Amino acid sequence: MSAVLKSILPSMQSARAVRIANCPVDASAAVQAGRFLASGGSSTLMHWAAMGLLVQGGLSPLLSTAIGAFTGAVSNYFLQFYWAFNGKGVHGSSMPVYAFTVILGGLLNAGLFHLLTALIHVGIVPAQIFSTAAVAVMNFVIYKRIVFHERII
Repeated sequence: MSAVLKSILPSMQSARAVRIANCPVDASAAVQAGRFLASGGSSTLMHWAAMGLLVQGGLSPLLSTAIGAFTGAVSNYFLQFYWAFNGKGVHGSSMPVYAFTVILGGLLNAGLFHLLTALIHVGIVPAQIFSTAAVAVMNFVIYKRIVFHERII
């Protein structure tokens, strides 16, 4: 590596912001959001895989999806705690708040979906996309500010 690159690399690694079209973007927040989405996506795939295997094994679809959702939620907790948010709390205090957030997210998803499909008559796919996006934003904020930083409501 050239001497010039060696001299610039530490300052590039410690930079907190990246300028894109003259707009400061917090690089660490972008990385964290990417990890949040990747963790959630991976956990969703775990949910679906567990559900699929259980259905193939003869378990009822309802029970299979419940077990799959639990499996996905557990994997999501640990991915979010250690990878996305570098959790500063202890599991004894962050797990109950995480569980509450998961339940709140399910209720928000169902409520928004019902509002959009039954009352406003939006199609199923756009309603679910909007509901999922709203839950993801809520989860990101709550995980970042409360769940993984020992700030209990």
